[in-house]
Amino acid sequence: MFNMYLFTLYCAIAIAVTFLEYILYHFGYRNRLIIAVKQVVEVPYTLVHEFSHAIVALITSGRIKKITLHHNLSGSVVSTSSKKFSRILTTLAGYTLPCYISFLFIWLIHFHAAFALYGYLMIAIFSFVFIRNMYGFFWLLGFISLLAVTLLYTPTWFILHVSYFFVALLFVAALYGGYRILLLAWHEPRLYHDAHVLANETKIPAQVWGIVFFVHNIVISGSILYYFIL
Repeated sequence: MFNMYLFTLYCAIAIAVTFLEYILYHFGYRNRLIIAVKQVVEVPYTLVHEFSHAIVALITSGRIKKITLHHNLSGSVVSTSSKKFSRILTTLAGYTLPCYISFLFIWLIHFHAAFALYGYLMIAIFSFVFIRNMYGFFWLLGFISLLAVTLLYTPTWFILHVSYFFVALLFVAALYGGYRILLLAWHEPRLYHDAHVLANETKIPAQVWGIVFFVHNIVISGSILYYFIL
């Protein structure tokens, strides 16, 4: 059974983790420990974002050359495909598929809290095969170890809380990701990001793709709240 109150609590914590650095910076306070914690905790969303690019590339007959994850919450997937449609879908997946993955994880929690962590574990193991930078390698190794230890050696109540935290973090980050790419598309349309890549592939302005990402993520997140929570 899904615990709405626990999910709401961890969503609030996820929002605090996401925005605390910016709030403190606005008031002239910048703490390295807070920044470090934020960077470590939010990398799971970057992992899911890059996994989304990679899995769609494979499904649409593309090839994955490498995945990288960085301490500043950025990441990349280098893939190749001779088909334009494949390249478009692969680029679209980064900001859209995480919403559906969070939808899936919330659905899995209805059956057992551990199922969502197994989902994260499969994503991490898949990505580990293609990781090609030092930070990403050690972060993924640590994340896989953390999930394995949690699933094998911790009590059910602990698994429940860890699962809700990571699912809430993904839900909030996926929603915020739509807003972030909208801002990038409007203020820095020539910067290399997913909306810019789509603009080059389709000749549709990056600003339009920013709106598409934002509206999509709002609609899907709203659907999750309506069907599973409210």
